[in-house]
Amino acid sequence: MAAGAAQAARKAAAEKRKFALAEKKREREEAMQKQIDEWFTKYDQDGNGQLSAEEMKQLLTFLHPGHEPNEEQMAMLNKYLGDDKQGDREEVRKVVSKFEAYVELGPQIDEAFAKFDADGSGQLEKEEVKKLVMHLDPKATDGDVDYLYQLCDADGDGALGKVDLLPALGTWKKLMENATFAEPAPAPAPKSSSCVLL
Repeated sequence: MAAGAAQAARKAAAEKRKFALAEKKREREEAMQKQIDEWFTKYDQDGNGQLSAEEMKQLLTFLHPGHEPNEEQMAMLNKYLGDDKQGDREEVRKVVSKFEAYVELGPQIDEAFAKFDADGSGQLEKEEVKKLVMHLDPKATDGDVDYLYQLCDADGDGALGKVDLLPALGTWKKLMENATFAEPAPAPAPKSSSCVLL
């Protein structure tokens, strides 16, 4: 009975955490819309309402001095610009978010993948993702893992590669900065069976 109540409490806490992260993400996106308007004013040189791949590269270099995106990164990021290689506001937001993840978490994720990708498949199963998340932040909970899956498990197969996981982890890490969450109530201590023997 107590075990069932503790499990229900953990599940409720995970749902609450997932909801809180989603709300923080919404607030962050609202603030980012203002930034995006400023970027377009500065970098949309022909005023067509889109950034070319070259304009995108200039923006990323401005945002992360000393981390000019290399050809491989630009090829990956250009996939988010669509077939015309022109980015509208939403596509630019995605590219900036993904590049931030590369800059901030790339080396950590490479190391973590090497550690937790037990079968060397280049994909992490949910339990491996949980270990990776706990490695990055020991205070993380199942709610954090569920939130990451909500962000990036598009095909629902439960296995995530670096390309999917890295931007989601970048978003999660940003949301965790200066975040405070209500701690879940501790599970009741199990009753000692030794009492019965005495």
